[in-house]
Amino acid sequence: AVKVKDLYIDIGAMSKEEAEKYVSLGDMIAFNTKFGETNDIIKGKALDRFGVIPVALAMSETVEYDTYFVFSAQREVPCSVMGRGMKIASYRINPDFAFIVDTVNSEDFPDRKYASSILGEGGVIEYMDRASIADTMFIDEIKALSKRNNIKIQHKTSSRGASIAGAAAVASEGAVIATVGIPCRYAHTPVCMMNKNDIDDVTALTKAFVRESDVIIDGFIKKTNRD
Repeated sequence: AVKVKDLYIDIGAMSKEEAEKYVSLGDMIAFNTKFGETNDIIKGKALDRFGVIPVALAMSETVEYDTYFVFSAQREVPCSVMGRGMKIASYRINPDFAFIVDTVNSEDFPDRKYASSILGEGGVIEYMDRASIADTMFIDEIKALSKRNNIKIQHKTSSRGASIAGAAAVASEGAVIATVGIPCRYAHTPVCMMNKNDIDDVTALTKAFVRESDVIIDGFIKKTNRD
């Protein structure tokens, strides 16, 4: 890895004085990545934020219980639990259940024998990561939901990384959590890649969950004898 002190951005200025006409200390820079698609594959900058799409589209569904749709920021700012924005929201809402929609790193390269998720194989059910452990009975309800609605899913085979689920799980009185992710190749780089079908699958699952959340929650409570 190149050290920060050895990096520079050439803006074509011939002197410090000329450079200061265009930029100043603290200015933000970003790669000028263009969106593109080939068949079902899309590529672009910050696709690892696409978890907002299924949540936004699910807001049109009818709900029986009090439901909050949260779009949080600062997921990976270093702190005790990943997800500063979700941590604040969870303390305010104090949810009983939290259905987290995120993205999942996919390392399904041709020369890799191991991949935690695969593009085109559907939404990813996450069982645990470095910040959270999903409730297995809640996960079972999500898997049954996908089967009832004929929605394609796959299972995350790694506990690497950390999602905002941990923030919801431990905030205030704590919440029963489950996480579903969209596979994303080259996450946190200027060129992320996704399969459009995976986005559709996660959207369908999220909408189904919101639509049937009362059935899922009632079933969970009945199985666990919780009040």
